[in-house]
Amino acid sequence: MTAALLSLAERAVIEMEKGEFDQLYIKGNDGYLLVMQAGPNAVLTVSTTKDVRLGLIFLDCKRTCEKIAKLI
Repeated sequence: MTAALLSLAERAVIEMEKGEFDQLYIKGNDGYLLVMQAGPNAVLTVSTTKDVRLGLIFLDCKRTCEKIAKLI
């Protein structure tokens, strides 16, 4: 499901001429779902509670994506 979300988000960014896809952020009543590309063939999906510090989560996710991209 997250691969489909990523594909649609990438296409929407291209169609709306907003540059290159960076991340998909979904907010629900009980938390957040973050989907980020981690290199050309990998996706990082993070599910959190509603009480997290999003800035720190984004920073950790970005660093993790960079590490994953180097490994693949």
